[in-house]
Amino acid sequence: MSKDYVFTCLHCQDEFVIHITDFNCKILRHGAYKHNLQPINPHMTKEECNALVASGKIYGCAGPLQITKQADNDEYNVVICNYI
Repeated sequence: MSKDYVFTCLHCQDEFVIHITDFNCKILRHGAYKHNLQPINPHMTKEECNALVASGKIYGCAGPLQITKQADNDEYNVVICNYI
């Protein structure tokens, strides 16, 4: 399946796109590196995320999110999760 999903970050309200092949463990940080547009490590610490935002090296706020699938259909949502 080749599909992109558009979500709204619940931390900063910006929209972002993620490809279904990048769902992996369904944990993510709202951020992509400016130099290659690759997603940042979904398991970065809060301190690492804050440093990336402060350095201006990423697009996004680096807030932690989890992708969830609704039980009654094939729709996906994001919810706020903790840094893990």
